[in-house]
Amino acid sequence: SSDLFLPAQSVGELLWNFTEAQLVKYYEDHANDPNEQLWHRFLLRCLLPYLAYRMEEHGDFFLAYRRRSNPDFNFQMLLEEAFVELNRAELTDVFPDFAGKRTLLGLGELPDLDAREQRARRVREYLVEKLTLLVLEKDELRFLHQNFRDFFAACHLLNMADMGIDAPYWTTRTLPIYLRRMLGQIEGEHHYDPQKVLAAAP
Repeated sequence: SSDLFLPAQSVGELLWNFTEAQLVKYYEDHANDPNEQLWHRFLLRCLLPYLAYRMEEHGDFFLAYRRRSNPDFNFQMLLEEAFVELNRAELTDVFPDFAGKRTLLGLGELPDLDAREQRARRVREYLVEKLTLLVLEKDELRFLHQNFRDFFAACHLLNMADMGIDAPYWTTRTLPIYLRRMLGQIEGEHHYDPQKVLAAAP
């Protein structure tokens, strides 16, 4: 179909194409290292969306990296939360290549503080230096642009929907218009023309 070759027509579609292209390039650059490919995919498709959603939910554009900077809401705390929250059987229903790779991905709770801090440092360096989607300024992290935060937050909601996870994502608040719009754009809602559908109906 010629529709497959249409240029991106929305911010959500453009960012989806950008992240897909980045994923493909990284896979090509690390063709002989499937574990590195898997780690990259997990961060881009699961962990970063989780962080973005929690930042959006909290109304933040900046995220303190260390606990001492903001004991109540910080990168290290959110990471620990994410690795526990994403450690669910439904994850491999959506991402079957993660099956049997929970230890490699670091899923679950780490009881040792030093191990948690090392994991946080590794993830931070990856997101800032390799993915270059987060920027570190002094002791705070932020997305390159608000659109990236909202895009990845919408990706997290889509992950939860694909996993069949209901509460609390759909019941505790009304999603803001910019997040609903981003969801529609990623799903290609802007390509839907009800008049064409009606015209094609038997």
